[in-house]
Amino acid sequence: MSVDYEVITAAENQPAGALTVNESVAIGLRPLYEYLLSLNSQKSRVSMLSAIKIALAQIGFTPENFDWRNLRENVVTAIIAKLGLTYAPATVNNILAALKGVARRVWVNEFISTREYEMIRSIKAVRGSRLSKGRALSGQEIHTLFEKLNAEDTVRSRRDAAIFAMMSECGLRRAECAALLFENISTDPQNPCLKVIGKGNKERISMIPQDAFKILEDWIEYRGNQSGFCFLQINKYGDILTSGLTAQRIYSIAKEWEQKLNMQCWSPHDLRRTYASSLLDLGVDINTVKEMMGHASIATTQRYDKRSSRRMREAADKLKLLS
Repeated sequence: MSVDYEVITAAENQPAGALTVNESVAIGLRPLYEYLLSLNSQKSRVSMLSAIKIALAQIGFTPENFDWRNLRENVVTAIIAKLGLTYAPATVNNILAALKGVARRVWVNEFISTREYEMIRSIKAVRGSRLSKGRALSGQEIHTLFEKLNAEDTVRSRRDAAIFAMMSECGLRRAECAALLFENISTDPQNPCLKVIGKGNKERISMIPQDAFKILEDWIEYRGNQSGFCFLQINKYGDILTSGLTAQRIYSIAKEWEQKLNMQCWSPHDLRRTYASSLLDLGVDINTVKEMMGHASIATTQRYDKRSSRRMREAADKLKLLS
């Protein structure tokens, strides 16, 4: 039996509390299923199942053949020690959180004692950090990208321009772009804005700058005002379909334009990093940027600030010690 199939397909678009564990699931797998089904979103289930797979691989198991009734503090400690040799601290701690989540279900099912569960819970997170990934695109790169999109003047380029505008000028994640509904867009020219459902099922309002609003209006002129997903699939003949895009497809669209324009490597999330860095460059206080990004903490927002690399380069170029 495949854990991927049982959990990820059965849980699709269903509230966690409404799901029950399939009766055919082996008793030793039950805690894993219960943990995954308790998570709030399909994306979280996929992410944490992947984390569990990585963890179990360190001790020669898979989700299908590991009996969670055998979970012990020394097993988790051994997994974390091995992970620390090859994975970044943040990744190791994410995997540790997944293991602790399953451990709670093991304890609730009375497969381990309270003492054993508390020992697992007390395992400390790994200390350390790594440089954050990604980059902010330069003003020239953004200008070139949108100049080429505008010059192509096709229904596809209009859609893609609108997607990139919502990420670079409104800070949307690619999953948020994919899920954006036309009915959640306010096209009032005096106050254009979006209602966005972000991570953790948190709703926020994102203001649309006037330049980005014009790009969005150009796409809507092609798309029409019917309800449903804002960004739609387009077939090879240039016909707009009724089905929306996936987050993965938006990633692919970005890579297509990157290659087409021979740009330095960038991802859709780099447009969100560009958004944050640009706001901070303009002197917007970090608390406001945090709210505009939909972040839960300032610490998360700070990781999106890519200005330091540019400033360090400028400072280093001023050194003339060897001249």
